[in-house]
Amino acid sequence: MNGKIVTEKDFSSFPKIQMTSSNFSGSTGCNAIKGNLQSHGAGKLQFPNFSSETKKCDAKKEGEFLQLLRTTSGYSIENNKLYLSNQFGLTMSFKKG
Repeated sequence: MNGKIVTEKDFSSFPKIQMTSSNFSGSTGCNAIKGNLQSHGAGKLQFPNFSSETKKCDAKKEGEFLQLLRTTSGYSIENNKLYLSNQFGLTMSFKKG
């Protein structure tokens, strides 16, 4: 995330995203999230509107994770990994699991 490896100290559990062609659901490592996906051509992806639970957690990086989702504008998939990026470059990667 933002060029740094995420550890268990950063989140209660590791963040997860499950996507279909038009929406997604997952976890911030503490709170459930869900919302719509928008694709504007190959390699373009946005999470325009999503909701998140608001229970208090010990997920230090939860706010950063949510902000990176909000600013996502692109993606790529290589070697069973999903890479998300924004206007500044690579922001997050997820392994299939």
